[in-house]
Amino acid sequence: MALFEFDNGRLVPAQFGRPLDSGLTGDVIDAVCGQVLEIVSRPLFPITWRDIVRGHEEDEDSQRLTALDATGQVVSVEVITHLDSDTLISSLSRLADTAALSWSDLAREYDGGLDAFRHGWMQFRDAMPPSPGAGPRLIVVTGEIDPQVRPALDVLANSGVEVHEVQIRAMSNGRVFLDVVPVGSRLYMHSPALLSQGSQGISEITASLDDSDHDAPALEQAPEDDEPADDADGFDFIATDTPATKDERGFVEPDDIRQAREDGVPILDATASALPILGAIIGQAVPLVAPPTFKVPSDLRLGVDGVIRSALGQWNDVDELEELLPNFSDAWNNLYIADLAGPTLAEALIEVNREMIREYRIVPASSGMGKHGR
Repeated sequence: MALFEFDNGRLVPAQFGRPLDSGLTGDVIDAVCGQVLEIVSRPLFPITWRDIVRGHEEDEDSQRLTALDATGQVVSVEVITHLDSDTLISSLSRLADTAALSWSDLAREYDGGLDAFRHGWMQFRDAMPPSPGAGPRLIVVTGEIDPQVRPALDVLANSGVEVHEVQIRAMSNGRVFLDVVPVGSRLYMHSPALLSQGSQGISEITASLDDSDHDAPALEQAPEDDEPADDADGFDFIATDTPATKDERGFVEPDDIRQAREDGVPILDATASALPILGAIIGQAVPLVAPPTFKVPSDLRLGVDGVIRSALGQWNDVDELEELLPNFSDAWNNLYIADLAGPTLAEALIEVNREMIREYRIVPASSGMGKHGR
């Protein structure tokens, strides 16, 4: 039952006690881990708290539960003390490896082995609705969120990432409460995951934007130089009436985004750190293609973890790919998602940044927190 306080003619969520600055201490983390499924209010089948995803740096301040939701989707639940950009990128990178775990991998980690795993899973499924919908793939419970990360969380919330912020509050009689607030739970009128669907996906994105809530100028169709214009197909994310500046690599940043950066809005840069964000928003591995003149590998793909892979190897940054391919340059503007009718990496980044700008401006930047902050 939700409890509200009547204050100056308005209802505001009731709060008890005073906030403590100690954050999530070790004993609190243990308690949260013991009841984490109650805290996140998600029906999950827990497998193990052991870290079964290999090849990632261990973090002693975090705990991770590998579980299954009712659809059989692998879900990672992370309990951490502080969520900043580095931690977020690490979690997104780990997510792809978690999702790739097979049922045999999971059964081996389950207490009691294969038979116990099979029996427990059947009991869990029998208690679920007949046709459950898939939920988030990554759930983070954290005691503190870096203000610069909050806009990104609001964007990622529509792409399988769910974050819960925990604040410890103490009353004068010594009782201690944990206030749990979901972060980034707003649903948008369009899904950034459509970025992976080529030109038709871009049309759906731009068509579904509400003009009254869209700060960016109108978007104009941008056909390929060697193809006739076609009013039914893709749109360019670059606003035609917004002058741009290019950096030394040729990356184009429209003036509205540049101005937002100067105003202190946290903006994603066209660097390696942005690739995991794009990968997670798309939500699946997608081809990356370039015009034939560049002769890039035909099997190039961007993973959910932001890693670019092909039979030739894998790269965490497009700059590394440019160094490998002598005829290839300006990768952010020349690598297209899904097909040549889809958005470039640069255009996708601009779309995400504009969504972050809209979200960030919901609450004045002077508050230092997102819309769920106090």
